[in-house]
This record gives sequence, structure tokens and C-alpha cells, in this order.
Amino acid sequence: MTHGYWATIEHMRTWDSFDGPMREKVIQDGGLTGFTAAAIAIEYGLMNSLPWRGGFGRFPRVAKIVNRNAAGIPTSANMEDKLAAVTQVAEDIMREFELGKLPTSAASKLFWFVSPGDWTMFDKHAFNGLIKRKKKNRAEDMDAFYAKLSLCRFGHYADLVMREGAACGQALNGERLLDKYLMLSGSASKASEAEFGNRVRRECEIHLQTADGPRLKEIAERISRLLQEFSAEIDRAALPR
Repeated sequence: MTHGYWATIEHMRTWDSFDGPMREKVIQDGGLTGFTAAAIAIEYGLMNSLPWRGGFGRFPRVAKIVNRNAAGIPTSANMEDKLAAVTQVAEDIMREFELGKLPTSAASKLFWFVSPGDWTMFDKHAFNGLIKRKKKNRAEDMDAFYAKLSLCRFGHYADLVMREGAACGQALNGERLLDKYLMLSGSASKASEAEFGNRVRRECEIHLQTADGPRLKEIAERISRLLQEFSAEIDRAALPR
């Protein structure tokens, strides 16, 4: 099976179990709280990159930083505006907690739950699925990542995924599904990170053993064909040197 197939299964599994309910909780709360920031940090493995000083009591401070920078950045804002806000979140967290490095990935993950829409989280696996060579530092990696997402018409394909899902009677978040695709592609490109993809596939195989498995497989096969177009778009897109 293709990366697109497994990405679709993984998205349906994780959206129902965490991403969807957490996004709804953030909407209800009008932004991140200490509780939701901590929950996202645990689910996405951010505990090492976010500050430990203050224990779990630090998360209301982290949430406040994210919310402050998200104010005035609607979900309809373009990718460049969201990148600027995420960069500021990372810089503010680093300064507030005196960190040794910029928490770019953590900042993007927390910010996405406050302001999604035509962009996705920055992650080493997704980066490897999109760009083959790292830049001088993590901030430049993040700039290059989002620049190429724009070139690949990320928002366009996210919308196509959502529409295809609707045609199948399944609500899909195109942004998160494309992110899963990039992450699986990226983990396959690095031998040292292959276990990530293997673990995802094992969890998906368990998920498919439910009574709903045959329907999920059919949806995944349809979406995987669409993601072949996205893959070709990635191959065609070239960042300026």
C-alpha cells in the first residue's frame, strides 16, 4: 500500500481520537488553555522541546504566548502571515523560558490548533517528505518548508481531499491528512527514521480490524489516488537556490 493509503487511515484514526475533539475544545475555550496546551504537548511528543521549568504550571504561560500571537490572525490568513506568527511564538517561548534553541516544531503544532486553515505543522518527518536538504538552522528550515508548501498549492490539495472525503460520506481535514502523507514519505526517506512509519502502519492495521475497516479501506484507496497528484506537484516545485 502507498504512503497516501496509510496517511488516510492514520488521519481518520487520529482525527477522531484526538485532533478533532481537541480543535473543538480550543474553539469552545476561545484559544489555548494550560490544559489544552499540555494535552497537545503530550500527544505530539513536545515535552522535551518545551520548557520544563515550572512543571505543568508552565503551560498556561505557553498558552498565553500562543494566544497573544494568534490574535488578529484568522484561519483565512495566508501561509506567510501564519509563518510569521509561528516564528514569533517560537521566539517568545525561547526568550520567556530561556531555552537554548528555537522550539519551531512545538510552536507550529500549538498554533495550528488555534488557527488552522491552508497550512500545517512543521515537523522533521514532514520536512524530509518535502525538502531533501536541510538549511543552516531550524528557522531557515521552517521558512523553506512553508515556501515549498505554497509552491505545491497545499491549500488547493487540502480542499480537494476534503471534497473527496465528502463525496465518500467521510469528513476529512485535508491539512492534517496531507501532513500525515508528508510525514510518512519523510520517514521512509531516512533509514534512521523508518521506525516511525512502521509504527504508524502497525497502528493503522489494528484500526482496520474494526467493523468499519472495509469502508475505511475504500476511502483510503480513493484518497491515495488523489495524493499521487500532490506528490507530482512536490516533485515539480523547486525552491530558488
